[in-house]
Amino acid sequence: MVRERQHLLTKDEITAFSEIGWITKKALFHADEISKMRACCENLERMSANLDATGLHEGSHFVLGSLADEPVIRRVVWAGGSQPYLLEVGEDPRLTQPCAQLLGSNEMEQLLSQAHFKRPGDGVIFGWHQNIQHRDKGGRTVSVS
Repeated sequence: MVRERQHLLTKDEITAFSEIGWITKKALFHADEISKMRACCENLERMSANLDATGLHEGSHFVLGSLADEPVIRRVVWAGGSQPYLLEVGEDPRLTQPCAQLLGSNEMEQLLSQAHFKRPGDGVIFGWHQNIQHRDKGGRTVSVS
């Protein structure tokens, strides 16, 4: 991962986030890094093809289903368990520094490392939601709306 410079948001980016709730950062990751992320997802998909049921496999929890008797990957929870590079991506300062700015905190903990496969015709959908709604909201939990 690239860690040679600060990855702070500009004042305009912070304002945009405050006004519309999101921002985009083009070309945040390099092509070779995207290729590694893609390879991790392809590995997860290959692993799921060898599984008969939902369950833990090599450190990741595969949630499987079916549609018209065809197997479907609903999601892979803790994808970084079997694909450690994805955990590195989650800790990359290009992601964590802007988040720290927006949250006003340098203390963060990665709770999610999921892969969602939405292949044409597989019937997998995810309605709009905030992940915080599905987590333990202990004393140190911060919700950003």
